[in-house]
Amino acid sequence: MGKEEDVRKIASIMNDTSPFPVEIDVQNAWLIVAAMQMVITHPGISGLSRRMYESIGRLFQMRLVEQHPEIAEIVEKGWHREFDVDEDGNRVQ
Repeated sequence: MGKEEDVRKIASIMNDTSPFPVEIDVQNAWLIVAAMQMVITHPGISGLSRRMYESIGRLFQMRLVEQHPEIAEIVEKGWHREFDVDEDGNRVQ
């Protein structure tokens, strides 16, 4: 399998917008949102890729908030770097 074939296969997947039903627990949905929030801060992620990752995270966020409205403000803060803290709770610059 060569690089061109790999690119063709990936392009096929990226153009497939058919539904992809999946069932996961709330904890894993939370982790997916957190992962997407971290991914978009990577300096190599920008433009369309960044928007796609954020879109995926926000889809999961919407469902989380439907089930747990009390976390709406907390989960939203994860998209805004000014709320980043280290493991000791100190703001990250």
